[in-house]
Amino acid sequence: GSMALNQSLIQYRSVMERGFLFWEYAKLFWIQKSFSSATDYYVYERSIGYFPYFKGSASGFSYVSLSPFALDEPVAVWVEKERKENGKFALVYYELPVKAKSYREIEMDYFSGTYRKGKSFRVIEDADSIDFRFYALDLSKGVYEWLREYDGKRRRLLPSLVVVDYLSGGERRKLFLTIETNSMLKLLYNEMYGEK
Repeated sequence: GSMALNQSLIQYRSVMERGFLFWEYAKLFWIQKSFSSATDYYVYERSIGYFPYFKGSASGFSYVSLSPFALDEPVAVWVEKERKENGKFALVYYELPVKAKSYREIEMDYFSGTYRKGKSFRVIEDADSIDFRFYALDLSKGVYEWLREYDGKRRRLLPSLVVVDYLSGGERRKLFLTIETNSMLKLLYNEMYGEK
């Protein structure tokens, strides 16, 4: 099934490069493929231990994916809500090779604007509004909950689902993105070998 999906996406990309309108559909498949291939890329901070890289806020979200859009290696991804000159919003996908970057290095790519130098494409154009919600397990309570902001550093897990809720052409639409890999093994590593 995965091979068939990859082949379909490659065909969609080929069609896009020839200028057909199928690109509008293909880019939604690409972001869903990238997001479902998000990996629990563990980073380390001395005071916290290991945690999976994921950040989400009102302006967008960032993760590490094993299925890049334009490269042949794992990438750090930023999906950002950006205001256009006409006052509308676009949802833009950016990716850079992650190699073996630390938490600080990935964060610096964002704050310095380096992420904008990577491969990118617009997922949504001319939306009146774009909002994000993150569905995740709260380990302390043992229940799932909806959140407006999400940080893997604090939560120690990836969210299970991200909903992009947007208003376009007077119609409200939703883009559902799910993560397949979400391991708790590194939490055990922290307990066994971690902070004393």
